[in-house]
Formats: sequence, C-alpha cells, structure tokens
Amino acid sequence: MKQKTGIIQRDPFDRVKREVKSVSSYLKALEKKTLRDDYPTQRYSEYWEKQKQYDLVSTILHGYPIPDIIIAEEINDNDTYWIWLLDGLQRLSTLAMYRNNAFKCGKNTDNPIISYQLIVKDEDGTTHIENKEYDIRGKLFRQLPPELQERFDEFNIGATKYLACTPDDIEYHIRRYNNSRAMTAAQKGITYLGGEYAKVAKKIVQMDFFRDKGNYTLASFKNGAMERVVLESIMTCFFIDDWNKNPNAMCSFLQEHAKVSHFNELQSYIERLDEIVENKEEIPMFNSTETILFMPLFRKFTRFGLDDSCFMDFLKAFDIELRNKSVNGTTYEEIKTQGGTKDKAVIMNKIELLTALMTEYLGTEESTSVSADEEAIAIDNDTISDFIDDFTARDIVLSHVDTQAQKNMVAVQSLMAVGVDDIMLPWEIDNATPQSFIETLQKKEPEVIDNIIENTDLYTDCLEDWIKNIDNNSPLLNRENIPALVGLAKYVCEISIDDDLFMDWLENYALGYTHTEPLSVSYLCERLDTYIAYIHSKNSGNSQPSAALEAGA
Repeated sequence: MKQKTGIIQRDPFDRVKREVKSVSSYLKALEKKTLRDDYPTQRYSEYWEKQKQYDLVSTILHGYPIPDIIIAEEINDNDTYWIWLLDGLQRLSTLAMYRNNAFKCGKNTDNPIISYQLIVKDEDGTTHIENKEYDIRGKLFRQLPPELQERFDEFNIGATKYLACTPDDIEYHIRRYNNSRAMTAAQKGITYLGGEYAKVAKKIVQMDFFRDKGNYTLASFKNGAMERVVLESIMTCFFIDDWNKNPNAMCSFLQEHAKVSHFNELQSYIERLDEIVENKEEIPMFNSTETILFMPLFRKFTRFGLDDSCFMDFLKAFDIELRNKSVNGTTYEEIKTQGGTKDKAVIMNKIELLTALMTEYLGTEESTSVSADEEAIAIDNDTISDFIDDFTARDIVLSHVDTQAQKNMVAVQSLMAVGVDDIMLPWEIDNATPQSFIETLQKKEPEVIDNIIENTDLYTDCLEDWIKNIDNNSPLLNRENIPALVGLAKYVCEISIDDDLFMDWLENYALGYTHTEPLSVSYLCERLDTYIAYIHSKNSGNSQPSAALEAGA
C-alpha cells in the first residue's frame, strides 16, 4: 500500500475485497452510522414494493442466499473515512423495518411456511429435536419463534467492498449497479450532480410545500422525479439559456456552474409560496410538469416589489381564464398541445407567454424594480468597453454572477476599487457611484485609463489564483464581494507580506465568513492588518491565543 498527501492509494487488484457479516451486524452498523445508507445521489430506500419486502423476509428465514450488497470506503482529506452502502439499500432497509416490527408479511408472501428445529426436554429430562413449521403471514418479527428470530439475526450477507474511493468512483458504482435495476432517468441523472448538491436538492424536496400543497404523486417522491423538478427549476430560474432536457447533461452542468446560493434562493421562493397558498386545489399548475415554469415566473414577480398575495391572485386568475387568453396569436393551452414539453424552445415560449400574462394582469413590468447592481451604465470609451467584455468572461465572474447586467456592474465596480483613489479627490470618493466614476475616468488621458485597466487585470489575476483553495460555494465569493476582493488584491500586492501568511488568513476568513452585507475594501484591509499584527505579536511571545484571530476573523 502506498500513501501520498494523505490519500490512500492502492493497486487496482487490491482495491476490492469481499466480506461476510450477519444481518444484525449490518443493522447495528446502519444504526450507529458506521455504515452510511444516505449517500446523496442514492435513490430512496422506500422504492421497493410490499411484495418484494415480504418475499425477502421469507428468503432470509428459509436461509437461502441473497446477492451481495455493495459498499465503498471513501477516504476524507483528514485521513478519516466513511463506509457507504451503494447497492443493497432496499434490502437492508427492508430487513431493518421488519426487525423493528414496522410491517407484517402479507398474505401473498411467497413460500411463507418456514421449517425449523426445536430442542425440547421430556419430563424425564431427555433431550430431543422436533421438526416445526411456522407460517409467517400476518406476523411481526416479535411474533416469530425465538429460533426464527435468531436465524434472522444471524443470517450472513456477503458484501463486495471497494476501497479508497473518490466521490466520482462512488457515483460511477451507483450508476453501474443500478443499470439493471430499473433506475429511472431522474435517479441516474442525479448521480452526475455531485454529493453536495444532491443532498441540498433532496432537502428541498422534503419541504412542506411540495408534500402538503403541491400536486405531485406519491411515486414522484420515490422515483427521483421530485429531485428532477427541483433541479430543472434551478435551470429555468438561473440558467435558462443553457437548458438541456437530458438529466445527465443537466446535472453535469449544474455540478460545474451552480452554487449553493442558487439552491438557497429557490428554497426562499418555496417558503414564500408556502405562506400564501392554503391548499393544493388553488395551485394545480404546481405539478411535476409545470412547476419548472412557475418557479422562474415567481422569481420575476419578486422584482416587482408587490405583496406576494398579488402573485396568488394571478395564479387564481390564470387557472380560471388567463390560460386561454391569447398573447401574440397563441394561448398557453395551445402551446401545451404542441408536444415537446421539455424542449428548450417550448420551455422558453411558455415562460415568455406567462410573463406577458402576469405583467399585464398586475399592471407592472419587471424593470420597475431593477436592483442597483443591474442598473445600466453609459460607457462611451472603447477601451473601457473592451475591458468590461474581457472581465465578464473571467471564471470568477462566470461562476458567481448571474445576469449580464450584474456582470457589467461587477466589472465597473472592480475597476473602481482599483482606480478610484487615482482619479478622484478625497471628498469626491465618498459620494462616488459607478456611473460618476466612469464619467470621470473617460475624461482622463488614455495612459491613465490604460494604467488602471492594466492594474485591475493584474490584481484580478492574483485574486483568481488565491481563491483556487477556497470552496467555490463560500459566500465570501458572492458577486457583491468581488470588487472588494479585487481591491484587497491591490493592497496585498502593495504591502510586504509573506504569501503563506496571507493565504492562511484568506482561507480561514472564507471558512468563517458569515456577513450578509457587501464587504468594503477598507474593511478587508483592516481585518488583514489586524491578523498580521496578531501573528507578529504572537510569534514574539507577547500575545495569548485568540480563537477569532486564529481563524482569521
């Protein structure tokens, strides 16, 4: 066995082993979480139908062998590890439920008469064996004879164990072992999403709104359809231009481009809808097919600045009459009959038509509530325009900024963070806006403009190198903080600071970051200065440790 940088590496022939344990051992491991059955991309345990559960109990009590379960060892960065149950989830879940008296074997149980031997003593003390039979139909585990309870607990199940797996290895094995077990397209697609987002998506599916007020079938909660509703809603809300109806392609795209903040924003919309909806009869459109149209519609509504009850009024009017109202020569119901319900063009046409119906009904427009970071900035300088085009194509912008208007604003604000001190007087800076900064900059000599742009590019290059070790979902990297981070990069490049010391501070600061308001350049610089002073004092023996400062606060 070789070991490198904390990750166990094994030769391919040493990465799989087989082991055998009793039912009771597996169930205890599941209860203690030493064997985890909740890998985020795994399908739900209740997917098995009752008949299969009854027949499995019968098979175990007869002592007949069952296929191996599949488990995987995932090594963490700190050399700890998790053991995940990848295949056999339904089998062990069924056995756990029966062991806990959660169900009785039904009348259609296959081969329900179980034979066993009973050791008895006669009145004279002679010991002999009697052959017994027991009908398990209609019986809970606690009603079984002690001999059959013991047989159940001690039944051996084999396991194929994959060692030193990465998350990608685990998701590959989940797909591989489920290929022959009728895994739905949605269930298979979510294995391309990655564990973190899959876990968040499943958490959203469990929200009261979907179960109590939405019009979704029970099966949709078992076969992965609800996770697909959530993920497709993320796509239509935030990435409609990149829509792909193929679940595998969609989940792969979201794994690369989505952020936790997108899921949090969707969750906030669902919570708001839950507040205004009384019962599922009011919102028949929130079903497995149409939810992905009305979620982005509600997102558009939130920019109007109206009370949420107004959206509920629109939904009621839509259900009664507006679904048959013509917009540009067609109605919503007519588009529904055209087929291709998941085609990109159809999705976009429906959302556009719904938006037109809603804005007309409410007598408002989305543009009446444009946020400050989406305001248009007038730019009459080709050099500055070219800079903005290049800046908005950077990875840090593409990964953390949604709309083009927001990307343009982040570019201007980053330029401002670097150059405002060079082109404005101190009393002008306090009241400076992105538009006033651009107007002032455009009046400067070309050399001044070129110098500020060149420096902004340099400092942003540094920033993108530094954040490679930071979780891409850290709220520190939210769009409103990018300009301040670019300004911080300027400060770091201008002062003398050890690279390792700065990176320790930045990574710790990102881990503990909880601010809700946008950061300023001055605040970040002050935090860094405080940390540097603390470390220097600590190294000289003049300071007691502080948990907050140790964490880079």
